[in-house]
Amino acid sequence: MKSKVIYSWKTNDEFTVISGLKSESYFTHYSALYLHQLSLQIPKTIYLNFEHKSSPSNKRDENIVLQESIDKAFQGSQRKSLVSFSFLEKK
Repeated sequence: MKSKVIYSWKTNDEFTVISGLKSESYFTHYSALYLHQLSLQIPKTIYLNFEHKSSPSNKRDENIVLQESIDKAFQGSQRKSLVSFSFLEKK
């Protein structure tokens, strides 16, 4: 497994350190609920997401979403990231 070293100064707060994994990333799922004080329980897994750059489209109007496209997207199994990090015994 490939390691990544992140240096922090004057903090060992896991959310601060983990946010340094990827620029322009954001916390999602239960992690975001906790950070926005919508849950008092500390999450066991911290979710950090970043958007992939989409490839240029040749479609004339890419803001139109067809129901068949939505159905096709949900036919397969749910995506799961192959990337994970551990920090202070958390994943």
